[in-house]
Amino acid sequence: MQTIAAQMVNRTISNGMRIVVIEDHTQPAVFLRVLLPGGENDDPEDLAGVADITADLMPKGAGPRGADEMAEEIDGMGADLVAESHAEYTVVGCNALSVHLDTAMEILRDVVLSPRFDKREFSLIQDQMTANIKAQRSSPSYMAAVAMAPAVFGRHAPQGSVKTE
Repeated sequence: MQTIAAQMVNRTISNGMRIVVIEDHTQPAVFLRVLLPGGENDDPEDLAGVADITADLMPKGAGPRGADEMAEEIDGMGADLVAESHAEYTVVGCNALSVHLDTAMEILRDVVLSPRFDKREFSLIQDQMTANIKAQRSSPSYMAAVAMAPAVFGRHAPQGSVKTE
């Protein structure tokens, strides 16, 4: 078995955005990721979950595409659109076959720069999150974890804030 070392190119463009490209021509796919500064630790104290719901909403319509159009186009390419918040950053990405690189980059650009944050989609995600919270609250281990973090770190530390999803 032959191991091929991928070459990494690291550049900063004029607007300050850092671009990292790792090429591997052994696969007919592209994996695009944008790391946005700001995540769960940046949620206001009284609004835990804002970063999560923002990440969930971003791929639900952006630019000229509504949620249904976006889903149809992504599915039609056999692609995958992802967005998730972490403690210090939010990741938005698109995995697609390399023949769809231009379209994948266009969709990813729209998701990052022009998310729609549609009220209908917000309501659907809010309902899902509410159902998840109710289910979690029936779990003794979850309730113990919720009580432990603020007790150990303090309520005002980012680590003491517990996600309710």
